[in-house]
Amino acid sequence: MVEAWRPRFHVTPAGGKLMAPHGVVTYDGRLHVFFAHDQRFPAQNSRLRWGHASVVVTPAPDGHTPRLRSEWRFHPDVLVPNHDYDRDGCLPGSAVRDDDGTVRLVYTGIVAPQGEGRRVHNSTPAEDPASAHFSADWCDTSVNMVALFDTSGRHGGWCRPSSHNPLLDGAASPDGACGPFVFRDPDSPFGGWRMVLGSVQEPSLTLYHSDNLPSWTVDGPLTLDTTDAVEGDTFDIVPEATSWEYPNLLRMRDCATGEDKDVLVVSMRGVSPNAHHFASSAQCVYWVGRLEGTTFHVERGCSELDLGHEFYAARLAPMAGDDTAVDDAIMIAWAGLPGADDQPTADDGWVHCLTMPRRVCLCGGRLVQEFVTTSSAAADVASGVIDSAIIPETNVYGTVVGVRRDIPEPRHRSHLGLVSADGVHVDVDMMRNKAGDLLVRIDRTEQSYHDGPDVRGVMILSEAIENYRNHIGKPELLLSVDGSIMEAGVAGYTLTSRLFLNRGDHWAEETWS
Repeated sequence: MVEAWRPRFHVTPAGGKLMAPHGVVTYDGRLHVFFAHDQRFPAQNSRLRWGHASVVVTPAPDGHTPRLRSEWRFHPDVLVPNHDYDRDGCLPGSAVRDDDGTVRLVYTGIVAPQGEGRRVHNSTPAEDPASAHFSADWCDTSVNMVALFDTSGRHGGWCRPSSHNPLLDGAASPDGACGPFVFRDPDSPFGGWRMVLGSVQEPSLTLYHSDNLPSWTVDGPLTLDTTDAVEGDTFDIVPEATSWEYPNLLRMRDCATGEDKDVLVVSMRGVSPNAHHFASSAQCVYWVGRLEGTTFHVERGCSELDLGHEFYAARLAPMAGDDTAVDDAIMIAWAGLPGADDQPTADDGWVHCLTMPRRVCLCGGRLVQEFVTTSSAAADVASGVIDSAIIPETNVYGTVVGVRRDIPEPRHRSHLGLVSADGVHVDVDMMRNKAGDLLVRIDRTEQSYHDGPDVRGVMILSEAIENYRNHIGKPELLLSVDGSIMEAGVAGYTLTSRLFLNRGDHWAEETWS
């Protein structure tokens, strides 16, 4: 059976529900991605696991953006709830490599108790490797760790739990704490570690430090100092929200200024959507500044990490740099939103997918993204081999579309249209004003899936375009449609949207004017 909506070059579940990526790590020439997997969806009270997929990755000729050299290989679920501290689910976390090169998976475990609930965080080390949401009112959580071995083997590796689990229990973490992100402490002269915990109950983060990964000491709540902050790409320096989850915290070197800055990435729920920003109440955002102790001094206020319709729970991992700062990172996110499970693929037994991996760097105080593509039409477009291509449906997957186009000159506009065999249009418009600012607008009104506004756009200032041109490369429109996911990139800004044609329809042509 042809699954016209299933992407070929993106991570999707064979069955059930895929949710947030929980860890990203490279090992022995493969990029490993771990993600939330609900095998029993749409059944209730299912126990969440960590899914696992990997792909061959090699450096690109330009020395910056890597390339994926194969299609994704799917492995058995790597974390399955079977301990006292995680028996009811393995929830969000992160993946790191320790001083010996062992991959450690640090995750949230939950227990639905007979009486009162507790919260625990556990960790698993992953060696030699080839978010779920919960209510803290009814469950206990913990932070735990495991190690992953033999990932180049047939089954993608096996885990050994840390003898120190749970690393943190309910008494050592605040209410609602979830999704530990572990990172090297750039300020430690002895190569220490830090961890930041998000919360599903309130807009708060908590910092911890460790010398050895198993033993953690709380530093306290992370506070944002906005005294000297300037506006980011949104109207609010710190938007109001009901929860901050899936945190990431990296020190990155700005390729435009040479300065080292801390970048805080958070997925927020409970924000107020408006016509210009925030397509939904769940958004992935970032701040740029400097972390001192438990205070994050914001220099550039809140900006959306992606300007499309569906993008949440991004996970970042260092890709290149030194002990002081990261030159660039690799990022992958959930092309979905909490609670938005009524997609057409549910009738086929699966929902949601992950985004294409992206190289992320800091340029002029903004996070700039470039797609890490596979050997597909989209890859040929992104590498400049061809300008556009449409690969028809295979015996399993849907249509793949790749388009590469120049941005218009100041005081000009251009239009890209994708047209299906049944005449359904998806439109991408680019309009540039006299000052050189570029408006990119995507309209998915005619396709069959509607969750939130159908029109999304981004205004890219001329300064950002020139920074990209001077330090990254030629600013162009790169657009990829793989089955039911569309990703567009322009001058480092991205827009991610799910597109669903009527069953049996397929993309037939693209027009340019």
